[in-house]
Amino acid sequence: MSSRQKELKKIYKKLKKRYPDEPVVLARDRKLLEHLVFAVFLENAKRETACAAFDAMERYYIDWNEIRVSTANEIVDVVGPIPDATRVGERLRRFLQWIFDATYKFDLEDLRARGRDAVVEFLKTVPFSTPFMNDYAALFGCGEGSLPLSEGAMRALRLLDFVVVSADGREIVPELDGAFEGDEALDFFFALHELGAEMFDDERRADALKFLRSLDAAVDERSWKPFVEPTGPTDPREIARLVAKQEKRQKRAATPLIDEIDMLDDAIESDDLDGEDDLLAKDVDDGYGETFGAEAARSDDDSVFGVPKKRTRKGASGEDATPRNEAAYSDFYGNGERDLFSFAETPENDDEKRSVAKPKRKRRGCEEADGDFDGVSDDEAAGKARKKRSADDAKSEKKEAKKCAKKSTAKKEAKGGDESADDAGGETVAKAKTRTKRGASKDEPSGDA
Repeated sequence: MSSRQKELKKIYKKLKKRYPDEPVVLARDRKLLEHLVFAVFLENAKRETACAAFDAMERYYIDWNEIRVSTANEIVDVVGPIPDATRVGERLRRFLQWIFDATYKFDLEDLRARGRDAVVEFLKTVPFSTPFMNDYAALFGCGEGSLPLSEGAMRALRLLDFVVVSADGREIVPELDGAFEGDEALDFFFALHELGAEMFDDERRADALKFLRSLDAAVDERSWKPFVEPTGPTDPREIARLVAKQEKRQKRAATPLIDEIDMLDDAIESDDLDGEDDLLAKDVDDGYGETFGAEAARSDDDSVFGVPKKRTRKGASGEDATPRNEAAYSDFYGNGERDLFSFAETPENDDEKRSVAKPKRKRRGCEEADGDFDGVSDDEAAGKARKKRSADDAKSEKKEAKKCAKKSTAKKEAKGGDESADDAGGETVAKAKTRTKRGASKDEPSGDA
């Protein structure tokens, strides 16, 4: 046993004489969440005050959710006078809110079953949990852990010169956990905690300082203020504001795709597409690199989707990188017949646009008249095409009428010729043929009409 541990043993004996009452705390079979809530009341408060506040809370509130939705002042009115009551009520309700948001329930028994380390690691992520609460839950809820030290107890130990600053910038009490074992460690903890509660109370601090002078005459030469300033806020309301800011930053960091599109639209509208920060040119350059190789880059004359090159990539040697197989690239994209990405106006494109815009009937007339009306306007060509088509239709109708007249006359003459064949012989047949020809010539004018 070291000299420091021996001194702690001497202090423990004098503390037991000053605080002889046996500690009355929650049984170990209580749930882990109950130990944590009791630690909220016990920190910087006397043991009797904390027990009375916890009992009043259990009698008044139906469940944990009712406490979660209550205000700090409502909680203080229920639990009674406790040191720093408003902060205690605010810490309690925000602690329960955090547990509910993280687990969607008020039960940490599954976490408790995984062991002390899992409990401690989880409680470190809760911004409204203090080191005293974490150590108390590990010691009384899991059965093992360091002795919990409140701010009042640390003040007493600073005056007794037991506190040092570690390499990582924390205040620690070396060899404290190894100085006591079993029930003796619990007795020392509660006795020291009672002394710390008096150090935290302005009305009782004078009596506590008098007791400490009896233990060490050099107490007045030391300071009970913290050796290391806290890096973050200790007020639960300030912690809540800090947590809200962090959540907003995380939401802004995960920008959805629609916001990225809006940003690009804003850049286009504000003409922010020039220079090295050109978003569209950057995307085109990246696609070019994926196609022709990571070491390749577009030349100054290359244009993809109408976006000229805005910046030059440097190679490993610092020189401007050139496209791989530049000749093949230029042949493909420079050929007018395969200029896939050029939208320049050409005569062929003009003809195609005009033909697409015309009505179907009008376009058909132009196609029929292409060989005869070169150099004529579209409307004149369509009119001439209609006249030509109507003339062709008239000719075809005349031909059909002639054919029909010839057939009908031939049938009639054939009948007359058969009846007089025996009497007139071949002469009659010849006359019938002559009359058939004359009848056909007489019918021509009527067919033209």
